[in-house]
Amino acid sequence: MVIVVVVVVVVVVVVAVVIVVVVVVVVFVVVVVIVVVIVVVIVVVVVVVVVVETQFCELDTDITAATSFLKYYINTILHLPLSPSWATLL
Repeated sequence: MVIVVVVVVVVVVVVAVVIVVVVVVVVFVVVVVIVVVIVVVIVVVVVVVVVVETQFCELDTDITAATSFLKYYINTILHLPLSPSWATLL
């Protein structure tokens, strides 16, 4: 009778320890997955922001260059010897 009680107690303790270990491992895995997802989202957001900023900077540079060229072109046209009618159109 004592042996049966000891075996039951040992089995209950072993099952309890296994359940606790499984729960701890599952919680650890869930936390690690959540942290990895958060880090991946942050990295993706940073990369997207950097790429967008770079594209906008390049676009801004292109617009500035085009505007400068256009201003130069218009100034060149305005400084050509023009008839008064052409000058009044501009």
